[in-house]
Amino acid sequence: MMNGKDLPPDDLYNDEYIHDESRWTTNNVHDPAIIKDGDWYYVFSTDAEMGGDGQAGIQIRKSSDLIHWQWVTRAFSEGVPKEAKQWTGAKGLWAPEIIKMNGQYYMYYAASQFGKTQSFIGVATSEHIEGPFVDHGEVYKSKQDEPGPNAIDANITFDRNGEPWMVYGSFFGGIYIAAIDQTTGKLKQPESKGRLIAKRPVQVDRAIEGPYIVYHPTFDFYYLFVSYDSLFSNYNIRVARSKDITGPYEDIRGHQMTDVEKDPYLVGTKLLGGYQFQNHDGWIAPGTIPY
Repeated sequence: MMNGKDLPPDDLYNDEYIHDESRWTTNNVHDPAIIKDGDWYYVFSTDAEMGGDGQAGIQIRKSSDLIHWQWVTRAFSEGVPKEAKQWTGAKGLWAPEIIKMNGQYYMYYAASQFGKTQSFIGVATSEHIEGPFVDHGEVYKSKQDEPGPNAIDANITFDRNGEPWMVYGSFFGGIYIAAIDQTTGKLKQPESKGRLIAKRPVQVDRAIEGPYIVYHPTFDFYYLFVSYDSLFSNYNIRVARSKDITGPYEDIRGHQMTDVEKDPYLVGTKLLGGYQFQNHDGWIAPGTIPY
């Protein structure tokens, strides 16, 4: 297995290498979720491939030092699970989440198509971090043109009492949070969408997605991280906090993240955005990865 230190930088963009999974290190990693298992760090990421359609199934990589990465496998050998594919027509899976609970690994995934809200969040489990993962189907699904959250970008957070919650959603309906059943990994109340905790107004295309919630036990606050605006240009990371995992989440000015009446660029404490040094191409589109 080759890793990043074995490849000259130019070769990472060589056609001979770029489509050879055995050589993938940090190549083609989008929307990563990270977990530590023993002496190894594992990253699960969106189905993507530079210069190609890519194979579906959620990519898995591992590293012992967070610097040199090696390709492992895909969580699903069969690609997009049948139930998710039938609902969404998705060709690949997006924005996975990986946690350990009840002595096994729970992997959440999203199926959708760009710009649509006919979406699906599912969950799969495995006794081993490298799989194989067994799909258990729907956690929550959304229907095109119906109000409410878009079923993508799931993140699982444990509250101060050790109970799991799923924060999810994106453009369109905003960000929601719902309680998770610790045994099944699915919603405690399947008929409920949960509670709205962040939303943006129509004049900025309701542009919010990629939620993560982190609990800080010393300060006893929950911190909600989200991405604002377009991932193609002015993507930026914002944060707000709350004493209750279900909100309300307030920024440094005391503005609530559900406030769609105030200036949309003054809601949420900005942490990171695109930037450019003199005589340099610069960096654009930093997205939400608070860990």
